[in-house]
Formats: sequence, C-alpha cells, structure tokens
Amino acid sequence: MHGWYRTWHENEQLCEVMWYKQGQEHGTNKQYDEQGNLIGTYTMVHGTGVDLWFAKPGVISEERHYQDGAHHGYERWWTADNQTISEEGHFWHGVEHGIFREWNASGRLRRGYPHYFVLGNRVNKRQYIRACQQDPTLPPFNADDNEPTRQLPDGVKQGTQLKEPEGISQSQFLFSVSSEIRETSTPMSETFETQLTQMHRRLEDLRRSSWRKYRCGDRTIIDHFQRMTSLSEASLQTFEHTHAIELPSDYRAFLATVDAEAPGLYESLLPLEDWDDLSINLERPLPSYLTMPCPLIPDVEIELIDEDDQGILLQMERYQGLLAIAKREPDDPWIDEFNGTRCALIITDTARGRIVYIGDEERPPYFMPDASFLDWYMRWLDELQAGVDIWGFNHIPRGSEAKLVDAFYQSTVPFDRRDILYALARHNPLTERADEVLRTGVEGRNSSVRTAAVKSLPHKERFVPLLVERLQDKEASVREAVVETLRAGKYVANYIPELNTALERENDARVLFSTVNALHEANGLGLASPAKHVNSPNEGIRMYVAYFFEKTDGFEGAEGLEQLLNDENATAHVNAVAAFHRRGRDASIEWIAARLAQTTESEERDRLSKTLNVLQNQPPTAWYKTRNFLSRLGFGWV
Repeated sequence: MHGWYRTWHENEQLCEVMWYKQGQEHGTNKQYDEQGNLIGTYTMVHGTGVDLWFAKPGVISEERHYQDGAHHGYERWWTADNQTISEEGHFWHGVEHGIFREWNASGRLRRGYPHYFVLGNRVNKRQYIRACQQDPTLPPFNADDNEPTRQLPDGVKQGTQLKEPEGISQSQFLFSVSSEIRETSTPMSETFETQLTQMHRRLEDLRRSSWRKYRCGDRTIIDHFQRMTSLSEASLQTFEHTHAIELPSDYRAFLATVDAEAPGLYESLLPLEDWDDLSINLERPLPSYLTMPCPLIPDVEIELIDEDDQGILLQMERYQGLLAIAKREPDDPWIDEFNGTRCALIITDTARGRIVYIGDEERPPYFMPDASFLDWYMRWLDELQAGVDIWGFNHIPRGSEAKLVDAFYQSTVPFDRRDILYALARHNPLTERADEVLRTGVEGRNSSVRTAAVKSLPHKERFVPLLVERLQDKEASVREAVVETLRAGKYVANYIPELNTALERENDARVLFSTVNALHEANGLGLASPAKHVNSPNEGIRMYVAYFFEKTDGFEGAEGLEQLLNDENATAHVNAVAAFHRRGRDASIEWIAARLAQTTESEERDRLSKTLNVLQNQPPTAWYKTRNFLSRLGFGWV
C-alpha cells in the first residue's frame, strides 16, 4: 500500500485518515468521531512508533508498538477508565516474544493465563524465566504485572491528543488549536516590517516600468493586475471570527498594508473574499473548511484520487484548511502545464503558513520551498524586477546566475545539476560562465543532465552547431530534446540534410516522430527514408514509419509501405492506408483488391471489402478522410 488510507463511520463521516509509504505508516494518523470531531492523533515514522486507537477524546482503547511496520513491543487493549487493560502481549520483530495476559471484567486473570512465548514458541513459566536470564529482549516476569493496572503511553499521558474542552464549540476549539500550531510553525526569515518595506519598494519600482518587458518564456506579462485594496483591522477580525481561524501573521500584515496593483502567480492575487476559490467542483458554502485539518504534507507525494468509491469526498477533502490566494484560469495565455492551478495558503496543521499549488485534475500538490507567504511573494517580485524569465518560477532552484553557476560546479548529483541547468535557462542573456556551464552539461556523462542542457539552451545561433552534434547522442531522450529545441528555435530549415541523415539511422519511436514532424514543417521530408524499420518488433517504430510515409509523396524510397498496410498494429495500418491513398487512388484500389483475393479470414475480408467499396464508389476529397473512415471501421485513430 502506498498513499492515503481512510475509513468512514456508518453515517459516512470520516473515521480515520493516515498515510502509507511503501507499505508502512508514515506521518500523522488522525481519528474522528461520528460528528466529525478530531478525537486523537499519533505519529509513525516509516512504520515505527506507537499505534493508538481512540474511543473518544483522551480515551484510548488499543495500543500497539511497531518497528519497521512489524509488531515490536507491547500490545494492549484498554478499558474505558484509561487505567486498566483487558489484554496484553509482547512482540519482537513481529513474533510473540514475552508474556501474554487476559483479564475478565472483574480484573482477574482469565483461566490458563499468563501464556509465555520465546521467539514465537510457547513455553512454560520455568523455561521462560530461564530464557530471560540469557535474553534481555524478553520482559522479565513480575507478579505485580498480573494486575491489570498500567500507565498510559507517554503521548496520551502528556495530553497531545486533541480533547474538546467543555463549554466551547468545535470551531472555537479548532481555532485555539490552530493558534497553537501557528506558534510552532516555521519562523520567518525576516521580520514583517523589513519584508513589507522591501515589498512596497519593489511594487513602486515595478509600477514605474512597463510590465510588458517582463517575460514568461516567449511571452510578455500582461500589464494589467487586479488592484489589491488594504483591509481594515475590523474587516480582518470579522473574517477570522466568522471562520474561527487566525490568518498567518505575515499574510495578515500583507492584507492590511497592500494598496496597489499586485502581481502574483502569473496574474492577480485573489482578494480575501475569494478564499474559497479553490475548485469548480466544490459545492458552496464550505462550512468549517478553514478549521479542518489539512491533509497535505510537505515533501510527501500525494495521490489525489483513490481507487475506492469515495472519489468526490477525497477530492473535496484535499482542500481542507486551505485558503486560495491566487489562481490561473483554464483559458489563460500561459503554458498549459499549470492550467487550472490554484495557489493556496495552508491555515491549519503543521504546514501552516506554507504555500502549496493544487489543481482540479489528477495532479499532485506541490509545496513551495519558501517558509512563508511573504518569502514566496518577495521572491516573485525580486526575480520579476531582476528581469528573470518567470517560466519555472515554481519548480526549479532559486538564485542569481552567478550562484547557480557555482552550485553547478560544486554539485556531483545529476538531478541537482539538471535542475540548475533549467534554472539557468531563465536568465537571458547569459554570461560566458553560464554559457560554459551549458556546454559542459551538453557534453556531460549523465543523460538527464545532457537532456536538461539541450532543453535549456537559449535559442541563439551560437548554440546551434552544438545541438546538431548531439543528434548522434547515444541516448534517445537527448536526441529528441535536440530536435524539439531546433524546432522551437526555428533552425530546422537550415539543417535539413543533417536531420534527414539522423532520421535514416534513427531507431527510437519518439525521436522518429519528432524528427518527421520537424522535417515536415520545414518541407524537408523525402531525402531519406526509415523504411528499414518496417520489420521492427517495436510497434511504435512501425507506427511512426507509416506516419513518415503518410507525410511524403511518391513511391521512391517507400519500400515496405505495402507491408505496413497489413501491419497488426491498427495505427500503423491506418497510417499506411492513408499514405498509399496519398500516392494514388487507383494504386490503392489495385493493392486492396489483390489483398482481398488472397484473404480467407472473414473479418479481414469484411474490412477490406468495405474499404474497397469506399475507394471505388465514394472517393473522399482528401486522403485524410479515408483515414477517418477506416478509424470508424475499427482500424484505430491517430
């Protein structure tokens, strides 16, 4: 098991939620009563810790000790008085290893108990006492332990369970809990006053300049941002009282002082009144959502949709304890990767104050590395003012060009070097030192580093010869990155012979596809043919060979096209039929008629007959309509 594990009460209220990592509990287990109140928690680290089951706030019914996912230590069943137990046993790495006792309702040992075990084998009392003298892992026999009275586990004894005080509502109680969590959250890197002063200075400088000079990839930032109006202390207190929360202090200070056009997350920050603008799939209103525990954990991959029937509930649950602060609409003009993404501020739980990005689709939440809202927002403004391309702001390392260059040379970890190269690509123009880093990356030993370097090369003429050399790279991912970078830089037309040569020797399906598309766009197909791959055992390669034929004219160099017409892969077959028809309707009819005469299999004869009928009696006005018709007959669709 890997991911969230949940159970529900009969009234469909959440009962417990926990996180499993590679089959072991990892993180905080939370348990709720039938009214939705949090009644207890415990924490496991990679399957190690004390598993507690709460009957109600502050009252446990079960206690189990684990190590690496196996019973290791005591297991006890508690009575409702939190002082006595009804059963007890002891384990060692998953096997019975100690004394097992059971008591009746009167607090007396049941007949036949205690039972004694040594490494899973039951022994008598004398044998057990003798074994204890040689094995310190065995709990020694003590006659007083035959009484059912025990001490509560430390966590429960110290009151770490969430117990609702008398005389206050659940929301008021959770409000007090959130305050305690806030006090233990990650401290700010700077004081609010210093950061706010710097923020206002940055905003004023940016307002004096043209927003359009700031870039995201090959686009400029729009020069209109929603105006943020500062909120009064009374307005902030009303919001906090209504939702029974306290806003993170730095975000609260921001709302109280900002009074300007404020950019953020590619477009406007959201006003506080739009706090629930998290997902179009959530029904409004959202009662107690800001006070409910947030299930998101930093540095832990989250599976958004489970395989059970609770998909809607799970989708809604992941927004608990989150306050929307920015978003991107599905139809906005930026890169598609983050379309529909919401930027949220965590209000509850241990990650309080952190920024997380979350989307409507099956996209894992992504935590920002910044410790707070102001840290995140100041980083955005600093990079914006420095002229750094805001593409990749959320997902790659921070730092000036000089710091990134130094970090690249200091690091020996391929994945770190890869991310540094992506970060460098945001700085343009590059200095000679940065150019040298990119060249070093392109020629590096690790394929992921080479791929990142190729993708990060700015679209400048000076890098093109280096790219073309990498068309012979031994790793397909690098070759594909080269072709796509040449396409993006519009340099394909200048290197048609080199790309056709690469196409002829290529044996990877994805690279074939990219190269065919690049040459087709540049009107450079036809000088080489990948026909030698028509017999490849890889269906993907055969499919793209047929795709190549579909993009070219004439029969010269098209050896194997007829063979692909009979390919068992439906997509390769459809592409080949379309390619053959492109070369002439009469030739297509002749070949299909010949094939029909040779075929005895009824299903194949039926398909060929229908296709022949279309070509003879209802010729399409363009070759692609034949392909569309064949897809409806069951040959597939590309």
